[in-house]
Amino acid sequence: ALVVPLLVPVLALGLAGCTGDDDPPADPETSAPETEEPSAEPTPSEEPSSEPTVEPHPALADLVITTSGLGPLTVGVPPESNPGAEMIALDPEACVSDELGTPENPARWLAEGYPTDTNYMGEPATPFYVDADDRGVHRIDVMGTSPHTPEGIHVTSTLAELRAAYPALEGPYAGPVSQVWWITDEAGTLVFETQGDADGMLPAGTPEMVVLIRVLEPGMSPEFAAANSGNVAGACF
Repeated sequence: ALVVPLLVPVLALGLAGCTGDDDPPADPETSAPETEEPSAEPTPSEEPSSEPTVEPHPALADLVITTSGLGPLTVGVPPESNPGAEMIALDPEACVSDELGTPENPARWLAEGYPTDTNYMGEPATPFYVDADDRGVHRIDVMGTSPHTPEGIHVTSTLAELRAAYPALEGPYAGPVSQVWWITDEAGTLVFETQGDADGMLPAGTPEMVVLIRVLEPGMSPEFAAANSGNVAGACF
């Protein structure tokens, strides 16, 4: 009868050791589940510009002649704000001459940074001339063989090639030693002068060919000839 009272405290003690009361309390800061920091919004990449890049000073062989001008040099637009402003420079004394006399305004816009080209005779030539003032570029005369139209016509192309490239070609206007042909749109007028072997202008048997090309601003009449006359854009007379 004395055995039972002795076992009850021992059992109670054993049960007390199983409750986990001796374990240290959980730290709320370390036991809480980790949460991911919200990711920053991705920075949208810049979309490529849809504007085409314009070369302000194309190489001579890369100059394309159109009704609007020569490469980026555009008729009807002032030199200072012209897309082709780097192709020309103002020479304040371009027409100063003791022999020929100096005009009231001797300044002229000239081709800038271009090498000498060859003309339709294979002789050294200034690649192009410009008639311009503060109001705009009015006329561009292409004398060199390197520049070309998008259709591949250039100085020395034959009349047959010219007509094939431009079925709607207008003209001809008959000049003293040449024929004048043109195409016109709202941008300007693209003019071609052709010449053959008549009157010994070219060696006998030479097919009629383009001897110069010019671009005129809108509103200018193309019906005039300039071949072999010294009448070039920006002439000093």
